[in-house]
Amino acid sequence: MVPCQPQSRVDRKVVAALLIFQALFFYHYYCREIAWDVPENNDQTDFLMQSYGIQENVLNHGIGVLWRSLGDPRWRTGNGWLYPWEGAIPAILFGGGRMPRLAVNFIAFAVLQWVAFHTARRVWGRRVYAYALLGLILAENSPWFFAGGLFDFRMDFPAYCLYGIWACAVLRSGMFLERRWAVAAGLIGALLALNRYIASVYMMGAWGLFGIVLLVAWWRARGPARREEAQRRVGNIILATAILLAIVVPAFLFNRHLIYLYYIVGHVTSGEKYIRLRGTGIVDAASYLLYYPKNVLFDHLGRPFEFAAPIGLITAVVLRIVGRRGGSAAAATPWLKNPVLLQLSFLICAILIPLAALTSDISKSPVVGSIVDIPVALLVVQIIAALTENLPEALYPILCVATVVMFGIGANKILDNGTKHSTAYTYKPAIEHLVAADDWMAKFAVEHDWPQPKLSCDAISGWFNNGVINCLAYEHSSAILDFRLLLGDTINKISEAAAMEDLAESDFVILSDPYRISGYPFTEGIAEYWPDIKSWCDQNLVHVQTFKFINQSLILYVRPTAVMEGMISEWIPARGIDLIVPTETLSRFPVINITGQGNPALVMSAAATDQSARGPHPLPTKLVFTGQSYELRIDSSGIDLNGTESAHIHVDFAINVPAVPDQGIIPKPDRVALVREKP
Repeated sequence: MVPCQPQSRVDRKVVAALLIFQALFFYHYYCREIAWDVPENNDQTDFLMQSYGIQENVLNHGIGVLWRSLGDPRWRTGNGWLYPWEGAIPAILFGGGRMPRLAVNFIAFAVLQWVAFHTARRVWGRRVYAYALLGLILAENSPWFFAGGLFDFRMDFPAYCLYGIWACAVLRSGMFLERRWAVAAGLIGALLALNRYIASVYMMGAWGLFGIVLLVAWWRARGPARREEAQRRVGNIILATAILLAIVVPAFLFNRHLIYLYYIVGHVTSGEKYIRLRGTGIVDAASYLLYYPKNVLFDHLGRPFEFAAPIGLITAVVLRIVGRRGGSAAAATPWLKNPVLLQLSFLICAILIPLAALTSDISKSPVVGSIVDIPVALLVVQIIAALTENLPEALYPILCVATVVMFGIGANKILDNGTKHSTAYTYKPAIEHLVAADDWMAKFAVEHDWPQPKLSCDAISGWFNNGVINCLAYEHSSAILDFRLLLGDTINKISEAAAMEDLAESDFVILSDPYRISGYPFTEGIAEYWPDIKSWCDQNLVHVQTFKFINQSLILYVRPTAVMEGMISEWIPARGIDLIVPTETLSRFPVINITGQGNPALVMSAAATDQSARGPHPLPTKLVFTGQSYELRIDSSGIDLNGTESAHIHVDFAINVPAVPDQGIIPKPDRVALVREKP
């Protein structure tokens, strides 16, 4: 490392003020653009529900279960471990839904900026490089990317931050010359790997390739001093690697089955990777190999970065030429004290290894390329620092001007993105209609005691799916529901028979009209028999509402059912139960079919009566026990439904021994369904 200018309190105050401003900006943007929006994309909703589950578990059972939640299979995934748990902690301490979890993203981003600034200040010796690096980080597009950014609760963004912090720790160690920073690099790397398992491949690959560079440097070192320093670097990189492996290997072994399913089955043996590849625009070997370099350059670094980085690099090149012509440059810093080539080698490894690993995966994603953003920014500043090392003092004001421009571009990126509406704001009225429909489904499920409702959708969408409903149910009413997706849970083409089977098992159905084919085989198959699906739903389900959503209509159906009152915990009591059914529904579906598990010896028969204002009226009732299950069927076709909004039916049970009214006699039913046919 080069000699560093004395630390300035002004620098700390400037960076601290910048972070405070960003925090206020972050909160304002969340309230204005995110709070009313649905949490899009399946990955985000999965992580949110895991985090909500951890939070609710702690609220119900105390803080002692927080640590045990790490081993709970409900809240572990195959691509990372800690992120849902990290998001739950601030929510447990301070309350809230999505906001405290997204605050984890901002905290990671703030720590990245602080560490990057002070790393550049220390490693390259002048504050001008620190501000240039900070400007480049702020200019990047990844924090504002549609997925995996600041306002998307998925592990891509903390991985983006932690990978940058890890690279800074390696640079801060003097390229593994200082042991304490090498240890820090190992610990930071372990934290990153536990948040995103695949990052361990990136780090181990980068360290492995860079380790070869260190071994070559050791072999070619001349003199005792150079040999001793090269040996120290090799020893410290081995130590850092050992620390990382000692922490993450047990975690990998513990989660090996989930990791196998996610990475091996999901990305290697499954045929879905070819379907996903189809939607990327890749048509030949060149477009395949250039997918991630172009994705990083245009989507994640973005135009402001592409404008700011050349300003710094061109200025550095010009100053280098002018400084040499002036002949007044100071003597070069010895190679071992300023390991420019080692820094360059490491940063190139930290960029190329992730790109190579991602490129080797046939299943492409536009989100994951952000992992190399910070090493790219570090590489740009490293080149600028190397070119302007020992520059005559008279030329530094020019470099300062270039740095101010770079920093200004980054600050403008934050202001520009933070002061304009998000893309979703264009569709705010449509999204509000969707949120109202999602809230209705969640409320209906709670009222009818459906903890695991089944949903079918005819499209694959980040807006309307089971994960969005689950998240909104918790955020709006603190209800933990587990909506299960039947139709629409695969991108593969399915047969009409399979689709109809899913519909018959569903509690809710969402259809889109007019139907449009997306890039997935699933929608191609649905399009072939969509009219039959629509006809079946009209005949066998209850139409709830139709509302406009962007450029089409969404049609919401619910399975005909009844509200069951009078349950005692998980049992039907001896005094019987009451069924409340809307008359409009009952007129179309007169047969009430109640099924469940259990074959109690106490119950002999059941009798249902209409409790309308016209007086009790017996209804045909049949109770059948088959093995360890029961079925209760009631024919309500004899009820006079004129002039009433809902029908009230009471069910009594004949038992063969005396029992108190509140005694449970039949286990709670699994399903209450209304059908057309008579018993």
